[in-house]
Amino acid sequence: MLPFWLLIVTILIVFGYCLYATVGPNPPIIVSKATTHLTTPLGKDGLPDYAAVLLADAMKGVTPETNAAVPLLESMDIEEFDKLEPSEKDNLKLVFDKIGAAWPPDETRAIPSLFSKEVRIGAVRLYRERVPRPADIEIVNIGSGGNDSEVDESVVEPWDDDCCGISDEDFWRLSEEEVANDERARFYYDSMLDRPWSQNDLPFVADWFHENAETINAIVAGLDRPEWALPKSGWIRGERDPSNWLDIFAMTGSRQIARTLLVRTLYDIGEQDWQAARRDGLAIMKLATHLANDVFVIDQLVANAIDGMAASAIRRIALDLETPADELRALLKEFDAIGPASRMSDTMDSGERYYCLNEVITCANSSDLGERLVGTMSMTTFQAEPLPALVHQTLCRCSVDWNVVLRRFNTMYDQVVVAAKITNGRDRRIALQPIDAEIGAAQERVQSTASGLGRMWTSAARGELAADVLQSQSFFGFEQYFAIEDRNRIDRALTRTTIALAIYRAEHGEYPESLDDLAPDVLPTAPVDPVYGDPLSYRRTDGGFLVYSLGFNGVDDNGSNDGESLGYGFEVFEGIRTDEMDDETEAANLTAKIPKGADDLSLRVPLPIKPWPWERATGEGSDDAASDPLMAD
Repeated sequence: MLPFWLLIVTILIVFGYCLYATVGPNPPIIVSKATTHLTTPLGKDGLPDYAAVLLADAMKGVTPETNAAVPLLESMDIEEFDKLEPSEKDNLKLVFDKIGAAWPPDETRAIPSLFSKEVRIGAVRLYRERVPRPADIEIVNIGSGGNDSEVDESVVEPWDDDCCGISDEDFWRLSEEEVANDERARFYYDSMLDRPWSQNDLPFVADWFHENAETINAIVAGLDRPEWALPKSGWIRGERDPSNWLDIFAMTGSRQIARTLLVRTLYDIGEQDWQAARRDGLAIMKLATHLANDVFVIDQLVANAIDGMAASAIRRIALDLETPADELRALLKEFDAIGPASRMSDTMDSGERYYCLNEVITCANSSDLGERLVGTMSMTTFQAEPLPALVHQTLCRCSVDWNVVLRRFNTMYDQVVVAAKITNGRDRRIALQPIDAEIGAAQERVQSTASGLGRMWTSAARGELAADVLQSQSFFGFEQYFAIEDRNRIDRALTRTTIALAIYRAEHGEYPESLDDLAPDVLPTAPVDPVYGDPLSYRRTDGGFLVYSLGFNGVDDNGSNDGESLGYGFEVFEGIRTDEMDDETEAANLTAKIPKGADDLSLRVPLPIKPWPWERATGEGSDDAASDPLMAD
């Protein structure tokens, strides 16, 4: 039998060890391929310098003369620049200086916003000129002068919000400035982003393009540069915290340029300037391709969205009956020479992996882990359950083996990269599903009673718990991200096929009976779905055609989609988006005919054309088959 004093000492030693293992320091981060992925270069803290690697990769081989991002940044709207906070300007200057762009932005290179208040006032003025004023409304004040009446600001919503506008009486009674945010002016923008137009249609917008032609042309020319480098300011500063790696100004500026080029392409078409239309439409596509070189998922999603604008513009060029055959062939040749608008696999293997691993290291070294966990969950999770108090307190007060977390995430990204290399889209999505299922399981484990004492006894067990917490923080699953990329690739295939069909029509007077007729004169072979490997489906309609992918299910749903398929959220009946139909009853009837589980991705021609406001008011154009896809069959 042990002496009493020895028993007490033993108990104290065991208790002290348990206490140290529970609330002592975290086990040190192990730098290895299995944990941190990168083993060099190391920062001052002895851990991988992910920011330095991402910065070096972004700038490799790029000069100011070859970098397409330089003229893009230099075109920044001065009014938007002036609105930036001092810290935002400091970040922007770091990026300008790093890529060799001229600082600060100035009016000689800047493109003002096409969606400025001045242009909106022009829309109000044109509306009042062309739309008959209701007979029962007396004009008290029209023009840009002041008005003694008060404006109800609650009904004049910000431009970017969905709004019902103001009453007819107030629209005609108040000044142009006071109604510049009204939906009547806004409708012009919806229309000019969607249909060809001419100087006569929108003279105030045409004037804007003529005034800014030189700076816009400089952007278009700059997009022909072969390289792209737009590093994050956080990389340049050597920030460890990855939450400081995201610069929003480049994304918003790129979308603004893309919308401007889309509107100008449609203007080029309306003026039948085919070379200019081809130049501007393909410039949007080149912008998307450049943006796809950036390394985060948000960059890929922006690139995909901009490529969608390019597809819209290019289809309008191809489908205009006046576009010459030689211009269409030139369009197809240049279209085929432009690179992809999404590099999701590369993104997962570098930017997203490094962001995630760096976030884990930042959590491990955080002096306020609790606040960071709560803040991260609120920013990155949709409809998330709050972090259980026991889990929160355990991770904040007890030691955690963060190497367990690093291994979990490193392995997950290894699995994603392997799945991403699978050529067939169906097989790839099936390979991604177990990875997403594990994310769902992690979310359940965090909330369930499994997050009890058994998962909190050792630092390694608490590492598993921390891995569950961080793994559950995701906007979407990986299958969703790759489905969005797949949608983009199919969209491009449909656009390419549309150009080829337009060439055939221009040279033969009608669309072909079969896509096989396009080969070998227009295309080397008949078009194939680039994601799933099936031949694209096609049929002629009265005055047009329907072309579509069979989608993930591989079933011919006649070009319909029930809106539930990943990467696509619209209900479509045989190429007709029912949410865009004016007749709600007819839309409901067509929606009811969509097969359950239908997931075809389709394009129906002729494309719908929104009538101008004065056409809507007078009934002009409402019976035009070109403006109503339902009348195509």
